[in-house]
Amino acid sequence: MKLGDVAQSMTIRGEKGYVVVNNSGVVYVIDTRTFRVTGLIEGVVSPRYLHPVNDTTAYLTDLYDPHIAVIDTRSNRIRGRIATNGHRSTEQLVQWGDEVFVNCWSYDRKLLVIDARRDLMIDSIEVGWQPSSLVVDRRGKLWTLSEGDGRESPELRRIDAATRRTERIYPLPAGIRPRQLALNGTRDTLYFVARDVWRMRIDDESLPAAPFLPYAGTLYY
Repeated sequence: MKLGDVAQSMTIRGEKGYVVVNNSGVVYVIDTRTFRVTGLIEGVVSPRYLHPVNDTTAYLTDLYDPHIAVIDTRSNRIRGRIATNGHRSTEQLVQWGDEVFVNCWSYDRKLLVIDARRDLMIDSIEVGWQPSSLVVDRRGKLWTLSEGDGRESPELRRIDAATRRTERIYPLPAGIRPRQLALNGTRDTLYFVARDVWRMRIDDESLPAAPFLPYAGTLYY
């Protein structure tokens, strides 16, 4: 079948796969054993990423809606919406304990803090301009890449999830757009794309001197 306009992301939890189709405003629920569509989540504007909070609830972010949809994963229906206080663009989600952190990418500089017990935004953290991706490592440290703009350089930032305080900022060269921050399986090594592919340990106090995969005329993604 044709999924639709822009399969933006996919999340797997147990035997369910959630395929978020951005411009078509739909999420397909797939049985990962049979590869059949078993459900459909609709009623959203421009969905981006889905994060299962627990066995019955998932959060769904949106590019053009100042709300995060709360999904009942048993019925695949929206049972509520979390107001984001005017932040229109919500992107990736990571969880530490009962708190879910969400980056606001488009023309913004905030990470939102959601209380997953109450489905409520309780705080925000200021970071660099246009945070493009977000992960949480094995020690409970949030890492976010920010793209910057003509006046502000891009950066990699480490934040303690428990205190919500910035611990270290790693400045990146001006003129690049860092993206695709990811962790390895043991969540102790970071990878990201900033023209080259970079790799560093989560306890490194400075950026590596040389890239892991140098740029060679190919667009890394």
